[in-house]
Amino acid sequence: MERALTIGRRRAAHRRSAPGYALVLVLMFAALVTIAGTGFLAFHSLEAPQAYNMRGAVRADYLAGSAVSIASHYLAIPPSTVTAGNYWTGASGLSIDGTTDTVDITVTRDLVRPTIYTVSSTGIVRDPDGTVRARKSVTADINTPPPKSWTLSRVFNSAGATTITNHTTLKGSLHANGNVTGQVGSSCQGVITATGSISWAGGGPPSSMQPNSTALALPTVNTSAWSRYVVHGVVYQPRTISSSSLGTLSVVTEGGTLSSLFVLLANGKIAVVDLLGSLLGGLLGLGADVQVVTSSSGLTGASLSASHFLKSTNPGGVLVSTGDLDLNSLALVGTLVVPGRLRVRSLQTVSITSMPNYPALVVTGDLEVEDWSNFTVNGPVLVGGRIRGQRPTINASGAWLSTGAGFDSDFVSGGSAALVYTTDFADFYDFSATVGHPMTLLRWTE
Repeated sequence: MERALTIGRRRAAHRRSAPGYALVLVLMFAALVTIAGTGFLAFHSLEAPQAYNMRGAVRADYLAGSAVSIASHYLAIPPSTVTAGNYWTGASGLSIDGTTDTVDITVTRDLVRPTIYTVSSTGIVRDPDGTVRARKSVTADINTPPPKSWTLSRVFNSAGATTITNHTTLKGSLHANGNVTGQVGSSCQGVITATGSISWAGGGPPSSMQPNSTALALPTVNTSAWSRYVVHGVVYQPRTISSSSLGTLSVVTEGGTLSSLFVLLANGKIAVVDLLGSLLGGLLGLGADVQVVTSSSGLTGASLSASHFLKSTNPGGVLVSTGDLDLNSLALVGTLVVPGRLRVRSLQTVSITSMPNYPALVVTGDLEVEDWSNFTVNGPVLVGGRIRGQRPTINASGAWLSTGAGFDSDFVSGGSAALVYTTDFADFYDFSATVGHPMTLLRWTE
């Protein structure tokens, strides 16, 4: 009996203590959940900033790389804000996609190798409150190509049918995207090719005649492209004249430089002799094919004492008229661009010599050389109209392009014209092309 009572009392005590055990278990479980939750929150409170930082770093990296691409574009096609003689030097705080994220770009030109530029860019990523989240820097060396160039491989190139008239001598090959007719008394001492027929009554003799040939891709005669021209990412500004006539004296009034000696060297390069002391001594940016010397001693080649418009901001000596232009006696070194007719006046002596890689003449209208004038041109000649003149004396070295009607029917009927193909005067920049060859990335460091 007593044993049964003892067992009963124990069971009753156990029942009374059971809620206590449950409370302990509940409290332990709550503690475990709290610890797990706190760990979860602590873990993710660190992961979120790390994720934001990683995202910001990647975006800053892409921004810095995009900035190098922007610099490459502006080196090839400088914005209109770039002044003559300068290149695009970069920008600060530039937003690429319209967000608060920006890039800082600095562009410097190599003093020894002027075709190479160093681009330093920094991409900066910001939080909505403006705090900088990430920053990434890149440095790259870029080699800029020259502008697109044309090389005329024939002494006379015609975009349409052409007639080589009496007393015209072509010392080189001839091509026409059309028919070719050679009059009695004409001469071609090279290969004659045409997309159409060839009728040749002249002499030479031509080394061969090839009708029905493939058409040549030829440049257009475009004067608007010369309002500002770019070489290796540097913007240059031509000299513009508003007068309708040009001669030795008017060159001075238009701001040209007079009486400097130019020597055409045998290797196709030009030496500029500084006859007037410091006038040309500081001249920069004329290119690798031009050297400035203080004495002509030891130089061999054809010398020309001439007017010019050469300067560091116009290394081609480019002179652009505003309309039709007449030339009186004048020796000019540079490029003459005429949006209209160009006329060499009767009884005048005119010579034009281009700088390397530039044309000597770009004329959208007729090129007319009047009676008893002497016209000498060294360099490519681009004519959009007819080539006229009955009794002039014309001596040309280089290559000619006609996109108009070619020679007039009675061209040099009482004079003479000798066009001699010269490889040194057959190349010229195509400034009508907006983009040249791709940039070359030489170095990339982060």
